[in-house]
Amino acid sequence: MTARIIAKDLCVAPNYLGLNILQLKMANELNFDQYPYLKRAREFSTRTLKNLSDSLGRESHHGVATIYIAGSLGRLEASNVADVDCVVLSDGHHEQTVAQAFPDVHRALSETGLKLPKSDGIYARVGAPATVWSRRWRGDLNEPKATFGKRLQCLLDGRAIYRPSAFADLQQRTLCWYEVGNDPQNLVDEVKRYLYTYRVWQRFSKVNSESDSWALRQIKLRGPRLITFAGLLMLLSDFDLCHQAKFVKRLSLSPLERIAAVGEQHQLAVSPIVALYDQYLSVLNDPGIRAAMIASVASSNQELTNEPWARESNILELAQELENCLNLLFVALRPSAKSWSVF
Repeated sequence: MTARIIAKDLCVAPNYLGLNILQLKMANELNFDQYPYLKRAREFSTRTLKNLSDSLGRESHHGVATIYIAGSLGRLEASNVADVDCVVLSDGHHEQTVAQAFPDVHRALSETGLKLPKSDGIYARVGAPATVWSRRWRGDLNEPKATFGKRLQCLLDGRAIYRPSAFADLQQRTLCWYEVGNDPQNLVDEVKRYLYTYRVWQRFSKVNSESDSWALRQIKLRGPRLITFAGLLMLLSDFDLCHQAKFVKRLSLSPLERIAAVGEQHQLAVSPIVALYDQYLSVLNDPGIRAAMIASVASSNQELTNEPWARESNILELAQELENCLNLLFVALRPSAKSWSVF
């Protein structure tokens, strides 16, 4: 699907800068029945999250402050090949792995049948709110990526599976940590910093494994990662200092739903983005194509472009169209955006 194909669903209107913005002929509520992959993934994710929540909720886990899921499960886009990107926060200050500190929690995660967090990732070790939300990290470029990541993921795509009220308190604590009530630009800049540093890190990380590769990570960067960051930035573009409760309520939406909510509120095109993303995820999670991505030894964008699976699936073209539509949507929001910049 390209912009030429989806253009029939849109009308073009000039904005005050003389640019073209895309507007819906009629604002429609996001209906996942129209998007087969997203619908299946949402049902799978919702079921998996409920099973996890039920399993963890059967008993009290002493020392656990809260547990939240991020990644594809948090975005409600997971398939049976997804990782369980799970943040476990404790009341203590230890640096143990989840398996060492809370074997019962680790067992519940294992029973999903999904891949457990990578041993070198931000989800492998238990975190403590006192450390992750310590004010000493403000403005510190040497802050460990584990604390930085755990703090921002609770806003980007975090979804509680144990003690949800404590998780909601941490989301509020994060907004206070960045002093969003005084100046939303603080959080906007931090989200953009996370996006750009994550991109650079993954471009130079050439490590391949039996279930991962440089090529697969680049494809994820251009789709799910892009949508994740765009969803929070979209909410921040519409942040109202006088109605902060609205922003907090919208944090429960998935990144794609956030984009749809803000776009439709301003009568801007969202259905082309959702349709492109549905097709993109369908290609990304096709077993044959995904196997070819994992087996790929590409280590540069040029090599990636020349991969047979990339040419045959058109996934790079889909990624470019998706980014183009998101850019148009952000440009269209300029007239109504608040004084801080998300562009």
